[in-house]
Amino acid sequence: MALDDRYFVTSDLSPYFVDKNSGLPLANGTITFYRDVARNTPKTVYQLIGAPPNYGYVPLSNPVPLSSVGQPQDGTADNVIIYYFPYDSDGNLDLYYVVVKDSNSVMQETIEAWPNVTAADNPTQNDFSISNQASNSQFTQTFLNSNGPTIYNVTGASNQVFSFAPNWDFVISGTGSVTIQQIAVPGNDKVITSPPYVLDITLSSGITSCHLRQRFNTNSGLWASTASQSVFLSGSFIAINQLAGNSSVEMFYAESTGGSPISILQETFDNSGYKLLTGATATPIPLSTNTDTGTDGYIDIYLSFLANSHIRISSIQIVPTLNQAGASLIPFELNTSNREQAFMGDYYIPRLNNRASDSILQGWDFTVNPFQFAASGNITNIASYICDQTIARVGSTVSVAFSQDTVTNGLKFITSGTNDSFYIMQYLSGGDAKKILGTPLSVNVFGYVTSISNPVTMKVYLCRAPSTSSIPILPISIGNVDVLGTLTLTASGWTIIPRSGLDTATAILPIASTNTAINNVNDSGFSQWELIDNTQIGDTEHFAMVVTFAYVDLNTSITINSISLTPSEIPSRPLIKGTNEVLRECEYYYEKTYDQGLYTGALSGNGAVIWPQLALPSAGINLSAHPLFISARYEVAKRIPVTPSIYALDGTSANLSIIFLQNNNNLGTSDTPITNWTFSNLGDTGFSMQPNDIATILGQVPFNNAQPTTIQTVAQFHFIADARLGII
Repeated sequence: MALDDRYFVTSDLSPYFVDKNSGLPLANGTITFYRDVARNTPKTVYQLIGAPPNYGYVPLSNPVPLSSVGQPQDGTADNVIIYYFPYDSDGNLDLYYVVVKDSNSVMQETIEAWPNVTAADNPTQNDFSISNQASNSQFTQTFLNSNGPTIYNVTGASNQVFSFAPNWDFVISGTGSVTIQQIAVPGNDKVITSPPYVLDITLSSGITSCHLRQRFNTNSGLWASTASQSVFLSGSFIAINQLAGNSSVEMFYAESTGGSPISILQETFDNSGYKLLTGATATPIPLSTNTDTGTDGYIDIYLSFLANSHIRISSIQIVPTLNQAGASLIPFELNTSNREQAFMGDYYIPRLNNRASDSILQGWDFTVNPFQFAASGNITNIASYICDQTIARVGSTVSVAFSQDTVTNGLKFITSGTNDSFYIMQYLSGGDAKKILGTPLSVNVFGYVTSISNPVTMKVYLCRAPSTSSIPILPISIGNVDVLGTLTLTASGWTIIPRSGLDTATAILPIASTNTAINNVNDSGFSQWELIDNTQIGDTEHFAMVVTFAYVDLNTSITINSISLTPSEIPSRPLIKGTNEVLRECEYYYEKTYDQGLYTGALSGNGAVIWPQLALPSAGINLSAHPLFISARYEVAKRIPVTPSIYALDGTSANLSIIFLQNNNNLGTSDTPITNWTFSNLGDTGFSMQPNDIATILGQVPFNNAQPTTIQTVAQFHFIADARLGII
């Protein structure tokens, strides 16, 4: 405990009382202290004990005896300085009435209204900085249904958490139910602190513990004392019992790790009306033993309720005070509902920051990336595409395995070496590249690592190039990375977009040790990229985003669920899209007719192009009157016109399959090399093919001269249309 200026002393270091008649010391006299407003009711005075900074105030005997020379003494006959506490338990002014008598109980003098202080001198009104640290303290905002109570049922639960309002949770153990409801309070109820709402709470039998909790995140050791200052916590709330008799609530302080919960107050109340219940820690909050740091560290303020209770509660307040004890008399901070909502920014702002926004990038919500090239493979020191819109390369010769994460479907990497790095990259060009102009840019990465001893360092680079430069054709890339994941550009004309004087965007990927921990991963967000050079703004034709990962350990597992680039100063995850929508975006660059999960050269007829030909007579064929003709249309128009790659149904490259039918009977299938065909009408929406040698193709028809009927031909094939940047 520290010094408290609510305790008053007189100006004399050694008060001296004399007989009113003789002027001699009032030997062995007494001083009795009463309440000034009730002069038959004793009122306690105190003496100071302890040493800095741990002082305390203990009651003196009342009456206080005088020594043989008329000076006040304590119970050990030592001279003592009297400390007065001119307040009642609610902080209201409560002055002393002092009666001085000699050793024969003869009245010597009386002193009224002592000491001479007024309500304006109350240090609880002047010295304590009243700022309620609890947000949403009157439950202005909740997630509860407005048409009735919400019931939380638990069965054999241990500290099961239910979030019912911004910054408020119920933590429940046992088997039973906890019923809560937001109750509006009319003004004519005249409830102390004027809350707009109270929280109605009912605990059934079988509930072994129920805590109403507010967590203060990223605050390891918050309000803990230090070697140079003592911190006390003052708490208050209003409450009423809804059952007969009394109920009780206790308020605690607890750190995320280390130390036992510390009681701030424990108060009992009845059902006769709302009571303002106050209290404070009796001693300073101990020095912190919390080992958590950053976002892992927090402290909790929670209220504990009795089993089988039914109460209403509101206006919860927590106030820290420096080097001042006994602050239970701090009044409630009367904020409006508007201010209550304004103070909820700590809840809503991070969630608004994480609200999904449309990303300039394509396919980098890896959980819905179509992975049209392969479901898994290895990244090497030769830059290549590993999945849609994603080029990757390792920094050295040690490969890194990639696959789809079995839990999230994100892009997963597992290292096979140590002390190296790799990168993933996406190119944009033309109109897509120009989306970065005239706006600040921000990047959000939803990724994490598992199975590591040493951290993984991620760096993010945004790069641009003018129209006089080009996107290098793989395996050539725009640059290289060293073992620390630092990018060095090598391609002509390419430059790194600045971050308003900030260093390279760098973060340590968070650790998610379990599937549950994935939900608690904090994204890495970066901002402040912006092109401000007029020349670059006037001529930016190509864009690249490069994300590097530098690792130390063998078998480091890295999962990237999404990376977004948004025209905003606030990083956010990419807008959620369906798999078909993302597939169509990626097909602007690469389209295949194979089913998802099947790749180039697969043996499959599913999804193949089927093109029926005109009926051909089995005899007297006029080849010029019956030309063969095949065409196909792309699902999505391509970035540029491309020449497709053709595959027969058996997977043979540069072949197509022709089926011959006679009277609806299958006469057989022949694979014809596309060298016998000529592409025509090549465009960004599709293509056509015509045979170079019709006679050769028709020579494969198994004519049955005994049946001079017509022959029907059906062409079937798969195609891949590849317009990826860095490929062409």
